[in-house]
Amino acid sequence: VVRALAEARWPWRIHATYDETIGRFLDIFERVHRDTPIDGLRWFIDHAETVTPRNLERIAAMKGGIAIQHRMAYQ
Repeated sequence: VVRALAEARWPWRIHATYDETIGRFLDIFERVHRDTPIDGLRWFIDHAETVTPRNLERIAAMKGGIAIQHRMAYQ
């Protein structure tokens, strides 16, 4: 699905809270990025409450973003 979106030049958003899930998504995004660059698209990971600095670097390298909510501040 990500490859089809990248080839069509469509941006996407995906919801992921845990770093382990984010890492798996990034593995896929990096594979697609090698063949069809995604750094010109506006793609985001929503939530990302437990994202690690390493995965933030991976997101930044492909010019992705994260969209966070303040909900963790209330827990």
